[in-house]
Amino acid sequence: MARSVNFIWNFVNELSQRSIKELGLHSQTLQRTLGEYVTHRKQFKKARLNWRKVSVGC
Repeated sequence: MARSVNFIWNFVNELSQRSIKELGLHSQTLQRTLGEYVTHRKQFKKARLNWRKVSVGC
């Protein structure tokens, strides 16, 4: 179980670094987004949520 937790820690750390550098997001934006994700998973009692669909008009 320790290896699994370590894997998740490293994954989230890497994702955080990429989000900040490549996407130009602030760390608080990432934290809030993940918080919303967890809240909705619990609310809808699902292990996985559907992708959000964003329509971009040109």
